[in-house]
This record gives sequence, structure tokens and C-alpha cells, in this order.
Amino acid sequence: MQIGKRVYFDNRTGNAITVTGETSFGFETSFEQDYEFYPSLKAVDKQFIGCKQLQYGENCQEFAECDGFRVNVETKELEFSYPDPSKPDAPQVFQKPLTEQIKELQTQLKIAQDAIDFLVMNGGM
Repeated sequence: MQIGKRVYFDNRTGNAITVTGETSFGFETSFEQDYEFYPSLKAVDKQFIGCKQLQYGENCQEFAECDGFRVNVETKELEFSYPDPSKPDAPQVFQKPLTEQIKELQTQLKIAQDAIDFLVMNGGM
């Protein structure tokens, strides 16, 4: 059984409280079990804890490359910040995962290319 990461976060701010590891063996735990196991969870009132369950391997590249992440409290989606080597002291800017941004740009590029091809084939009309 493959079990993905579980991101526990402060549901008021979106800041991560703890992230469970992912595993390809073992068993899935409940919130109550995690609450008792992780001291960082026990330090927060249960009513302020949100949880985002990820699929096994989901966002692994983003977690490896980011310098911070949070959960958007409105959309419940993960947002990442990535380091800029040319501006090491710049404040974190949170955004959608880069892999998602690339997919959106590829879709937009295909639409634009299809429009250009249509115009070229129809004499610019």
C-alpha cells in the first residue's frame, strides 16, 4: 500500500505544522493517532489544524526544490516558494507548484500555436 504525505497546517494562516512522511509499506494512520504521535500537533488546539492528504509521490519535485510551502486557506491547495540564487535575501513568494504552472503554459502555448496556424492557413483572415 502506497501512502502519500499528509500536510497538517494551521487553518488560520496556512503555515505547515508538520508533514508526515510517505511510505510504500505500512498502514495509514488516523488524525487522532498522528495527533498523539507528533509533538508539534499536540502543541496546537485541534480546532485550528487542517489536513491536506497527498497522493504517493505528489509534489515530490516541488518539496525537493522549494525553500518553503504553505496551504492556501481559501483553496486548500499547496503553494511553494522557490529560492532565487540572484536574490538570496528576497522575501518568499508563494505560488502554484512549478509543474502545474508548466502544464498551464503548455496549454496556452498550444492554443496560441493553433490560432497562428489557423491564421496562416487562411491568409491572415
